[in-house]
Amino acid sequence: MVEVYGKSTCARCLMLTRWLDERRIRFEYKDVGKYPELIEELRLKSGNSSLPQYCYEGHWYYGFDIQRLRQIFKKE
Repeated sequence: MVEVYGKSTCARCLMLTRWLDERRIRFEYKDVGKYPELIEELRLKSGNSSLPQYCYEGHWYYGFDIQRLRQIFKKE
């Protein structure tokens, strides 16, 4: 399971969740726009507050980078 932090007005956040959905990769989405208190949770867990951020197998990543996603999830 992937833990994703994003915001509904963030284009890269939407691109990330769409990419995961299309490949049927399960994720839990945490909307920091709707629940701003999650920003502090994100800072404590990952060390920064850039969006989108996601955690997979204990490793934190940020942004929407197709090459990195393909490498991490072995898709395409």
